[in-house]
Amino acid sequence: DTITGAVMKEVRDVYQDILILYKNLTSKCYYWNYNGTSIIYTATATNGSNVSFRGTTPTKPSTAQYSYTFSGWSREIDGERDTTAQAAVVEDRNLYPVFDATVRTYTVKFYVGTKVIQTFSNVPYGSSVYYDGDTPTNTAEPDPTDYEFIGWDILAENITGNTNCYAQFRFIGLTYKHLLDGNLKGEFTNTSATALGNYSFYELPNVTKATFVNAESVGDYAFNGDSKLVEVHMPKVKSVGKDPFTNCSVLKVVDMPLLETAGDKFFASRSSMTEIDYPELTQVGENGFSSMRNVQRVNLPKLKIAGNYTFQYMNQMKTIDLPSIERIGSQAFRYCSLLEYMVFPASLKLINSNVFNDCPALKVVIFLGTTPPTMYNDTLKNATGLTDVYVGWEYKKESHEPWNAPSTATIHYGSEGWMDELDTILAGLRKE
Repeated sequence: DTITGAVMKEVRDVYQDILILYKNLTSKCYYWNYNGTSIIYTATATNGSNVSFRGTTPTKPSTAQYSYTFSGWSREIDGERDTTAQAAVVEDRNLYPVFDATVRTYTVKFYVGTKVIQTFSNVPYGSSVYYDGDTPTNTAEPDPTDYEFIGWDILAENITGNTNCYAQFRFIGLTYKHLLDGNLKGEFTNTSATALGNYSFYELPNVTKATFVNAESVGDYAFNGDSKLVEVHMPKVKSVGKDPFTNCSVLKVVDMPLLETAGDKFFASRSSMTEIDYPELTQVGENGFSSMRNVQRVNLPKLKIAGNYTFQYMNQMKTIDLPSIERIGSQAFRYCSLLEYMVFPASLKLINSNVFNDCPALKVVIFLGTTPPTMYNDTLKNATGLTDVYVGWEYKKESHEPWNAPSTATIHYGSEGWMDELDTILAGLRKE
């Protein structure tokens, strides 16, 4: 009289050809949730009728990227929407909800402190936005000009949720405006300043030691007039302006291990110092180390550019090793009265005029490059004591004439094979 869809399926699976006669056929249609873990509604079909879902509209949890809207049913989990899924049900049937996915959008806000200065709404997941307003100022401080905007704590890129970006600042004010006065004495340590402006430690005649833990740059004349200053420690400084130590007559220690560039007269006339040791320095301006009369040791392994008069009047120095040098200004070694020999690496590209003026002890100059650097007509003029000039290139008229070396000097070209004897030559010079 009556057979269920479940029995019908079971019989047909075993007896494919049997004819089953019945008056009424009842079949179940099971509606599952979004991931097929539970039945949310059951409908009954009679004699192959259509069914309909009368439960609560199915839902699927949103992800960070998508929100989901129910759009129909499928006979397969995660299948495509099937318009016949609820029609002509003659066997028990499982149906699974289908959802349309919509990319979610978010809000991005840019802050200075607690104040919102720009908002972007409806930012799609995975996209990026960029602040395009006026440069942020640190209005939380009494003098915003003492702070430099350096970016945001996070970038609003590849957005995956509501995002807040906070402006970041660093202190660049002239330190003495807030921290120093003329009565400061003895040792001084500062941890807040990330940059020292021009004249920032100006005329503090009773300070003996200054330490700036986080400073990364120093302006012009920064320590001008600090006549009792003996030590300066700046472990993070990478750049220094011109003439930073004017009238610092007793200065002996300037600790800047990360220093990369220094301006004109960086250490000019610091006769109290006995060594130069800056392993990361790549460039120094005019008169950078001039008149450092007591220096005997120089360590500048990465120096590439030396300005005019850089090492003049360093009259205790017998030689100097500049293994990375590329450009040397005019009269760079003027009045280095004890300088005995000089070796220029193959990296040298330009050497200016009168480099060795008034260097009476200089006997040997060696150029290791196999091609001549750019030279001025009087590069070696006035190097009156020269006896030998070694060059790694072959003789050419145009590469010989520009030096203007004294007639007493013998020029040794690469073809003479002297480079094979370089270690012996150098050993002999050092012994002398």
